[in-house]
Amino acid sequence: MGTAEPVSTYLQNLSAKKNAPTTETARICALPRVDYTGRDVSHLIDPNGSLSLRPVQHQCLWAAAENGGGFFPVGVGEGKTWIALLSGTVLDADLTIIITKARLVFAMERERLRLKDAFRLTPTRIISYEYLSRPESAELLDQLVAPFQRVVIVADEAHCLSSRDSARTRRVIRLFQDHPYLCFIAMSGTLLRRGVDDCAHLAELALRHRSPLPRSKAHLNAWAEVLDVGGMPSESDFERIKPLADFCAVSLDGLRSTAKIIGYRHAFQERLKSCPGVVTTDQNSLGASLELVPVKIKTPQNIANHLKKLKSQGVTPGGEFVESDVEEWRKQRELSCGFYYRWDWPQGPDFEWLDARREWNRQVRNELKHAARSGYDSPALVRDEIQRQINQGDPARDIHTALVIWRGVEHRPEPPTVPIWVDSFLIEDVVELAKSCPEPVIVWFSSDAVGNALSERGLDLFGKNTELETIEPRTVAASINVHGTGANLQGWSTAIVVEPPSSGDQWEQLLGRLHRPGQQADTVTFYVYQHATPFTNALRSARSKAQFVEETTGNRQKLVYASRAGVLER
Repeated sequence: MGTAEPVSTYLQNLSAKKNAPTTETARICALPRVDYTGRDVSHLIDPNGSLSLRPVQHQCLWAAAENGGGFFPVGVGEGKTWIALLSGTVLDADLTIIITKARLVFAMERERLRLKDAFRLTPTRIISYEYLSRPESAELLDQLVAPFQRVVIVADEAHCLSSRDSARTRRVIRLFQDHPYLCFIAMSGTLLRRGVDDCAHLAELALRHRSPLPRSKAHLNAWAEVLDVGGMPSESDFERIKPLADFCAVSLDGLRSTAKIIGYRHAFQERLKSCPGVVTTDQNSLGASLELVPVKIKTPQNIANHLKKLKSQGVTPGGEFVESDVEEWRKQRELSCGFYYRWDWPQGPDFEWLDARREWNRQVRNELKHAARSGYDSPALVRDEIQRQINQGDPARDIHTALVIWRGVEHRPEPPTVPIWVDSFLIEDVVELAKSCPEPVIVWFSSDAVGNALSERGLDLFGKNTELETIEPRTVAASINVHGTGANLQGWSTAIVVEPPSSGDQWEQLLGRLHRPGQQADTVTFYVYQHATPFTNALRSARSKAQFVEETTGNRQKLVYASRAGVLER
């Protein structure tokens, strides 16, 4: 069994500002080159011949055994469940703790029961990220680890630990600080979702001084500026990361910034793929091709008018002012589907609460429009500053009065909301499109209002308590948030995306439900509604993020390599 080294004190103060060593990028470039192609761990897992591993599973398990942990940004559908269940075996552990999403716990346990007669498995405890996040679970990991000497922690869907500020991530980090010789394995098809900062702490937990990412804040910031989507690198940032170009023996001097960024992404990819303890996937080995078909329909004039008013005045069809760009974006997406949410007062409207809330939001929106600056560019920052001015007795403006009035009533319970359908144009078109497809279709949606509307028009709606992968393929409507990860849905080859996500990793997961090993169709087709600006922007943003992942990890992204068929005009 490989022996994990103690986690450095870096994890305790990663977010603190400090001077970074100048050799951190050089450290990464000096790591030995490895190639796990062709490795075989059969002698470690005692197979009885009834089941066998895929090449990438052999590679990951070999890397874990050799390094006492692993960092595996491997693609969706590559068999990460088996890697998780067999990690403790190859590391000769007394206990394996697998952390995964709540809705995947049952499937993981079911797979464990299937594997226990085919391979040698260690005692295994499977828990969910949701359970780990609960207040009563603060000491859960310590309690599980305490009786054992050799424990492996496997983070399946490890992007769920990307935020170092979340309770569950803090608990995992604290566990390794208290028990520094534990082993850690991080796996996800979307480990680098937005940037290198998403997973630098996970790489260090897994591989310690062999981490393929910077362990100092200054170097990590420089890498993020150069590599991440939306980065704005300075010359000093390029200088910090320059050893990566030297590692690849390429010269990027004299190139424009955009070309340099792409060059450094490919340099990082080459370094990452050859680092000890790292396994990536870069092949689309499926026989089925993947096709995205944009769907364009005419937006009714009433919807167009409401969208225009929301954009110019920040007012919803219900007369509410939105207070932030994020809220406006959400309202735009809802209106693009044909509905908006309205308060549903059980005992009649509380006009005092409504008026106070509406005026405060109006004042905040106006303040951000005309007075935003660094340190004063969000609703929360505006509120803090206005409250400070009130406390100091500064001359009152309308915004000060609005906050005083709002604070007097904001404690009152917020009423529930109900969707109000302005126009059902999109729902009707989706149902018609689904019925016109010759094969069974999964209609993917995000909003409960859309799902319920599809159900009312005859589509079979799959909710939170049903396993979509257990049924025979037929035309159904399913939530992206509930069924868009983890499920094996290769029985379907056609899908319709009503509300396209803006997240590259969410798209990778969604496409991977159908476009995965076991798919028998020649072509997997996703129809994507693109009739409104929020939806076209979402797909464009997601593709940029997917391009970042592919250029930095070499892990081919489905959203990037999917072919674009001609627009379906309806």
